[in-house]
Amino acid sequence: MKVAFFSNFLNHHQYPLCEGFLKNKNIQFVFVACSKIPSERVKMGYKDYTNHSFVVKEYEEKEVAEQIATTFDVCIFGANCEKYVELRMKKNLLTFRYIERIFKKGKWRYLIPQVRRKIKKQYLQYKNRKFYILCASGFTSSDLAFCGFPTSKCLQWGYFPEQSKHTFDVLLRKKTNSDLRIIYVGRLLKLKNVDSVIKAFRIVSKHRNNIRLDIVGDGPEASHLKKLASKRKNKIYFHGYKSIEETRQIIETSNILVLASNFYEGWGAVVNEAMTSACIPICSHSVGSAPVLINDGSNGFIFHKGNVKQLATKIDTAVENIYGDNSISLNAYNSIKTTWNANVAAARFYELCLDMLASNETKNACFQKYDNGPCSLAKNFSNNWYKKN
Repeated sequence: MKVAFFSNFLNHHQYPLCEGFLKNKNIQFVFVACSKIPSERVKMGYKDYTNHSFVVKEYEEKEVAEQIATTFDVCIFGANCEKYVELRMKKNLLTFRYIERIFKKGKWRYLIPQVRRKIKKQYLQYKNRKFYILCASGFTSSDLAFCGFPTSKCLQWGYFPEQSKHTFDVLLRKKTNSDLRIIYVGRLLKLKNVDSVIKAFRIVSKHRNNIRLDIVGDGPEASHLKKLASKRKNKIYFHGYKSIEETRQIIETSNILVLASNFYEGWGAVVNEAMTSACIPICSHSVGSAPVLINDGSNGFIFHKGNVKQLATKIDTAVENIYGDNSISLNAYNSIKTTWNANVAAARFYELCLDMLASNETKNACFQKYDNGPCSLAKNFSNNWYKKN
């Protein structure tokens, strides 16, 4: 089976999935990079993977990219690939779009004529063809259903960063810090609501003096957040950008990760990275991975976006579990180990495509193979899926 993955550029969140495809001797796999890696991402510690033999540089080999798009058995399309989707759909070949949600700014945007035209062009015109969606957000299916795209053609997907190479017991031994370590990892942008993390930490630190907050990343909100953190003596530390390896090391020595983003957060791959590192994730309900990756109170925690007191309570509960039986850390670790990883995603995708190609399937009968995780039928989560109280 020939499988191609088209996207803007290959990053460390997609690379393990590519490895998963390459391990399968029955798959001839290529990644088509449609643009060079932006300098901003390089400064953030992103690697350049374009020299790998399975990578085709579309911006240098357009004819090769066109041939792949029109001849391969299966193609997955991410960002910046619209012209190749159109070429492939003219032949009605098995095609998957890998997308986050389309209404990060709200469904009201569907009232804008140019937005409606774009959605019709990219999705609705193909709804009766061999065209399917890989949902890299819990909200993708709901957004598409709002526009009239059939949810029966939407598969749950996500991002699949590298799994930890350590066992759970080894990871626990790496977390023997003098202070219990809470972290935020990501760019310092308004949409990330890092101020909520700082405020919640302050509430908890009033009755717990053995905790610290590490903020890894940089951005336009850095100055404001540092002023907010300095208003009272706190164990809050700003580390700036770190390399991918350094960031993973910090996560592996940490106990709790908090991601308080608004609905602009497509998936939040750092949540996967935390879970595979036996680090308890605490996410706002608006993070794209929260509805599908986290079982509240079992393998992590969810709080209503902007509810600082609720976030503080969830942090407190996580701390108690860490000092207790550490069951939530273990469940988080096992969620990635058994289900939400690149190898499982690649294997399931291959089996699904085998069935679809063999039966010439154009509906969702093949989508009943898996009850949850990658390649299961996506559920519809609206913005208000998680009750505020």
